[in-house]
Amino acid sequence: MSEHALLFTLGFSLLAVGAVLLGYGVGQLARRFGVSPWVIGLVVVPLAAAAPVFAVTVNTALQQRDNFTLGMILGSTVVNVGFALGFVSLLRPLTGSSKVVSASISTLLVGVLLFLFVCRDNSVSRIDGVILLVGFVLAVAYLVWVARGETEETKAPFTHWNLQRWPLWIAVPLAIAGLAALVGGASYVVPEAVELTRMQPRGKTHLFGSVAVVLASSLALIWVAELAARNRHGDLAIGTVVGASLCNLLLLPAVAALIAPFGVANVTLMNDIPATALLVYLLLVPSLNGLQVSRSEGAVLLAASVAYLGWQIWR
Repeated sequence: MSEHALLFTLGFSLLAVGAVLLGYGVGQLARRFGVSPWVIGLVVVPLAAAAPVFAVTVNTALQQRDNFTLGMILGSTVVNVGFALGFVSLLRPLTGSSKVVSASISTLLVGVLLFLFVCRDNSVSRIDGVILLVGFVLAVAYLVWVARGETEETKAPFTHWNLQRWPLWIAVPLAIAGLAALVGGASYVVPEAVELTRMQPRGKTHLFGSVAVVLASSLALIWVAELAARNRHGDLAIGTVVGASLCNLLLLPAVAALIAPFGVANVTLMNDIPATALLVYLLLVPSLNGLQVSRSEGAVLLAASVAYLGWQIWR
């Protein structure tokens, strides 16, 4: 078991490093092609934070491991909203004012209902994947439209990640190295998680899907959100978490279903997805409170995510 645990640890370490390298590499490439720092901070950072989960889920979809695929989709959302945002706001209360961040929360609340809708027949087909993909594109279009009305003062924190322009001979290798680390990390995480699952009582594949998310994706996401919070960029911290969650609930299952349609067990449809939706709807509190996430609210989010994972273990 120690060998499998070691390789599993190596895998999620590669995923965490790959997310950072890919984010910086792609961000620098975008700058070289004239993309504004505001757009890079708004789009590239959340996508880079979601990249580890994306890499692992694509791997599970290719191997047609339905339980792991669902575990990654639902677990990533729970970890992002509950663990990452809760943990960071527990350390440093967050305050935001961005219209696009507020709109992204509303979009996420609709997104989780759309995901529940496509799962209603105990499967996510390629047609469902197209529906989710269209939903993601419409969500992005809506957020871009909202972003046009942001003030320069609100946009400023989103440029926090943009360093001075690097030459292509640095940016390209960084992006390639990040992508390679993500692919390599996923190739270790999935098979080793399967082996570890076989050693567990009752074969809890859903549990290791969640554990893979906690260990593989939360490291990069928490680092990004905590660094933003430390610099008093509440909009960036909240926006990164919500944006990554939106990718996980719409884009991620869309791509997975287009690769290989997957089934949804009754217990997942009746228990796991509603529980995930309930946790996501806790974001109504900061949304209605002017994007304020206090320590007490962070404690509730963190406790909810820990309770979800504990429920997965003991049920």
